[in-house]
Amino acid sequence: MTPQEVYFAMKMTFSRQELQELAIAWAVLSIILSRLDLTLLPVSLAAAGTAFVCHELAHKYLAVRHGYFAEFRMWRQGILLAILVAFISRGSFIFAAPGAVYIFGYGIPEPVHGKISFAGPALNIIVGTASLAAFSVFGGALFAAVATINGYLGFFNLMPVPPLDGRAIRAWNKRLYYAVVAWSFALVMGIEYIVF
Repeated sequence: MTPQEVYFAMKMTFSRQELQELAIAWAVLSIILSRLDLTLLPVSLAAAGTAFVCHELAHKYLAVRHGYFAEFRMWRQGILLAILVAFISRGSFIFAAPGAVYIFGYGIPEPVHGKISFAGPALNIIVGTASLAAFSVFGGALFAAVATINGYLGFFNLMPVPPLDGRAIRAWNKRLYYAVVAWSFALVMGIEYIVF
């Protein structure tokens, strides 16, 4: 390993608190996505894992790769609100804001911030597209759920308003931003047409 790879490997670590908070957020989101039907929990765990957990880890990975300290922080009020909305609506309405990766550092250059922000939605769109293709060929609730959650999470996060990822991506590279929005929109339309 090169010195840079050793340094990166040492920095890409997780505190016990971070892992606990990520696990809590994943579990709560999975229960809510199952619409409180525990028979659907395995599928919603997979969907939330590939969509939410991998999205946040992609942000962390790229931030650390660029030399910044990054850590997932759970938003307790967001978790409580998500649970409350799920119970009041009996699982028919989903509000999900369980937390995010926070990057610690001053003066993050716009291109670096854009790339870090791009990592999450890009991963969602790739996973969503692959899952939709798999659903088209094989069918199955797992592929449908993974495609749907990834597709909608990626599309939502591309909105160009803070604190969503779209704002930083658009500020960094408008052409890439609009191309990814178009892909994401096509994915969501494909999900609506093929899955539903």
